[in-house]
Amino acid sequence: MRPTQNLFFKTFAITLLFLISAFSNAAYAATTMTLIPNAVNPGATRTYFLGVDATAGGSGTIGCLVVTPAGLVTSFSNVRVSTSNGHLWTVTESAGTITAIAAVAGDFASNDTVRVSLTGGTDSQGHGSVSWSATSYGDTNCTTTANMFSASLQIQSNGNNTFTGAITPSSITPNAAKQYTVRLTNTAGSNGQLIGSAAIGIPAGFTNVSIVSVVAHPTPVSSPVDWVGSIIGGHIEINDNGTTPLDNVVHGYVDVVYNATAGPEVAIVTWSAECWKFAVGSGTQYVIGGAEMSTQFDNDLSVTKTHTDPWTQGDSNKPYTITV
Repeated sequence: MRPTQNLFFKTFAITLLFLISAFSNAAYAATTMTLIPNAVNPGATRTYFLGVDATAGGSGTIGCLVVTPAGLVTSFSNVRVSTSNGHLWTVTESAGTITAIAAVAGDFASNDTVRVSLTGGTDSQGHGSVSWSATSYGDTNCTTTANMFSASLQIQSNGNNTFTGAITPSSITPNAAKQYTVRLTNTAGSNGQLIGSAAIGIPAGFTNVSIVSVVAHPTPVSSPVDWVGSIIGGHIEINDNGTTPLDNVVHGYVDVVYNATAGPEVAIVTWSAECWKFAVGSGTQYVIGGAEMSTQFDNDLSVTKTHTDPWTQGDSNKPYTITV
């Protein structure tokens, strides 16, 4: 082969290798990342749900997720990450950035959602929209098949459009399959607006989530109406389905009943929520007021009583061993 031909093929091969390497490690824009809630008051400490979809036509398989929340000034707590199988990922935090890695290959997200739960406080002087960013990778070294995501958080002083949330049961044992009821109540008052939809984040670690019913009471004394609900991207979405929204003056409410299985860890887990006037993500955003919706995972106490000496009728002051 002539020297000029040799040089051409070598140059072509090097160029092709460079292009393939750049293609495999480039960051491609992806679209689906959900942040709940995406509106909070300045200075509020809240628990957030972040869902990043791993889809064949988008990010592909995810084995590592790097998240940088914005607008939070306190260090993060209760950071938990999993897919729908409930196995918790390994989480580290450095300089305001969270890195989560699948514990084993079987925990990679594929046609699934990586669910992130974290608690943090917003800047008391903050206002306006800030952007949370995330980058997913196809391996646990956080180097290949990078895809970028973003979601906005609105920091706003909002005392008009508020809602409260409550969950039952509030205490369960790990690994327990239970039926839950979340009640969302419109507490906006006369200066606020109606609520026609809501989103509830499914915390990391939960599995087998299914909706049983969504029943609204547009006013506390009105006849109940059926809303509709679905599970999308690791969270529950409900809406009034063209029936009747929740009244703001007399505080209408909606009960969302669903089944879920808790993870094996002892922990306090919070269900994040947001409400909207129209469809989820459309119209006026509502800010949760009061306590958040938390569930305590803890093992039941078992008490055993033993004694070594023989008993006879009328005996007293015998030694006992009590084990808790």
